[in-house]
Amino acid sequence: MCGDGIRETGEDCDDGNLVNLDGCNASCKFEQLTRATQLSIQWAHDTFCMADVLFEAVRDPFLANVHSTLQGDLSTAVTNGTDNVILEYFSITDLTGQNGTASVGSYNALAPTYTGTATGNADLDWWYPLDTTTAGASPLFTPTVKQSNGTFTAGVLNATGGHVLVSAFGTALWDLANVKLQLPIAKTATKPTASSGAAPGHLASENLDPNLTSFPTAGGTNAAPTGLLCGDTTAASLAATVVPAQLQSNCTQGFTAANNMLDVFIVGCTANLVGTIIAKQQPDHVNPDAPVAGAGGPYTFQPTGNSVTGCKDKNGKAVTPYTDCLGPAAYSSYLKMAMDRVILKHP
Repeated sequence: MCGDGIRETGEDCDDGNLVNLDGCNASCKFEQLTRATQLSIQWAHDTFCMADVLFEAVRDPFLANVHSTLQGDLSTAVTNGTDNVILEYFSITDLTGQNGTASVGSYNALAPTYTGTATGNADLDWWYPLDTTTAGASPLFTPTVKQSNGTFTAGVLNATGGHVLVSAFGTALWDLANVKLQLPIAKTATKPTASSGAAPGHLASENLDPNLTSFPTAGGTNAAPTGLLCGDTTAASLAATVVPAQLQSNCTQGFTAANNMLDVFIVGCTANLVGTIIAKQQPDHVNPDAPVAGAGGPYTFQPTGNSVTGCKDKNGKAVTPYTDCLGPAAYSSYLKMAMDRVILKHP
């Protein structure tokens, strides 16, 4: 009987409850999750990700160091634990990640408290507090975004069709729709770390099978990440992201804290003595999981001054209100990542 605190045949663990996101799930199965310890922005598309208009619109004029600055800010947020990409492998049939299937879900986490030598770049089996806005109600805490269908073959996970949430530089949550994910899995599975009562590791009360092993890392190393994440960042995500102070002070378009990043991509950003920082870019893809606006996409936003105030559908007809376009309109995006096994904790 799952949830009686006694591990029995067919159970990976039994922590005496029927609640998910506490190391042992409501079916008494081990919760396999990973978190990105490195996120690398890709400034150009390739054969895996055939379009990357969001990041390709960000230019790097001579001596401006735009790319290195943005990547540095992102890497710092990952190290600090304020930028979290967390994946859970639901119904995984092979915890070693070599062959089998899983449904890949995505959560966001709040910043944890690191101790000792742990950081966001070295956090094996560390505890992360759940961002409850990205999960359903207790006791299952199901991801609010669509999951991807995944298959492990010869130690490589390929998953498609769902969404992945990315904390954008620690200030907003970006929703990447219609993702294509490829993760090389560590060849050697390890026993989960045992906790002494605090992070890292699994508590003795979980009654974890002492012979259980699972993959500890994925996506190569922080120095050379090989995990590939290709998806479509929704316009709604950009519209919910306030323009960073650096762009407010440097863009000649006069952006303020009242503007958002969708405004910036539609209007563009130029800086004195430097030139184009962000080129004007309309969304190139459609989020298939959002309600259709008008006759459908691709969608074209219209600005008034430095703010988006209108939208047209694929037939050039105005969509009213224009905000109906924010969900289905999306920008192709491309990232690479390395990941560690972690534990996501519900409130």
